Amino acid sequence: MNNPAWLWAGVLLTAACSTVNNHDNSAPAAAAMAPQDGAGQRDYSPSGLFAERHGGFLTRAKRYEPRLFARYMVMPDAQLTSEPGSFDLQEVRVRGDAPIVLDPGNYLSLGGEFRTREYDVSRNVLGAVDEDVYTLGLRLGAGVFVNDDFLVEGMFRPGIYSDLDGTLTSQDWQWFGHALGTYRVRDDVFLKAGVAVSEDFADVGLIPLGGVSWLIGDQWRLDILLPHRVEVSWSPNAGATTLCVGGYLEGDQYFVRGPALTGKRRATWQTQEITISASLIHRMNDYISLFGEVGSAVAGDYKFRDGTSQRFDGSLEPTFFFNVGIGFDF
Repeated sequence: MNNPAWLWAGVLLTAACSTVNNHDNSAPAAAAMAPQDGAGQRDYSPSGLFAERHGGFLTRAKRYEPRLFARYMVMPDAQLTSEPGSFDLQEVRVRGDAPIVLDPGNYLSLGGEFRTREYDVSRNVLGAVDEDVYTLGLRLGAGVFVNDDFLVEGMFRPGIYSDLDGTLTSQDWQWFGHALGTYRVRDDVFLKAGVAVSEDFADVGLIPLGGVSWLIGDQWRLDILLPHRVEVSWSPNAGATTLCVGGYLEGDQYFVRGPALTGKRRATWQTQEITISASLIHRMNDYISLFGEVGSAVAGDYKFRDGTSQRFDGSLEPTFFFNVGIGFDF
């Protein structure tokens, strides 16, 4: 891996750790901002009043995820339909968000992300070579409670999506983001709608978002946010352990330079994975959680170029993957 990328990773991780608390879903973690102090007195700080007024909404509208996480993923021997050869994928990802509560109904969110994907292709692949691609980005968000039952959130994610091989240009940058509204129909049902700018689909930059979160009793919940997630989760012991089963979609586009023998010609790599998986999150204490996931990439769309006229394109065939990671809450 290139040294500049790991330097950026350290910068982003340090920034995420040194600011204030946040939930991974772009909203402050209400449980961490208790409305009372150790003496049982009411907390009149902005974060205390925010948690007192909206903590129940946030903890029920979104499944728990750590505010800062690092994970390692492996997907071996992946193949594309109608293409010879295969590739092995390894991914390292670090992401964190931190809120700044402005008042009892509004907050900002600051964070960052580092991600590297190592693609090792077999010798009989035509149109692609071994490549490491990177994501180095910021996460700038805000949330406004229009009233006690309606939250509007936005997240702007400018970043570099590149192999970092050579001088950066405007093509190495992506300007992603989303806006999402969450409305509480009743205490156990939340409707969601919004839009996202992304590369989840190669030919569609602006996509609609829609879904629902439904709490089914004290231990079960259903979370749907199309087209990205359909998930059922079970928390049998007051949230210390959560088992999730679901289907997920994620896509990106990276700007790469071809190998030296092609004159370092520029090209784009489009990746998309549609996966089904089972995952387990275990909170060891209030600050540290461990998680693991096993599943299969059941579909997706890949478009690789090596700077020549040849292409390595196709739908992703069913492929096993797993990832492990650690999360932190502050």
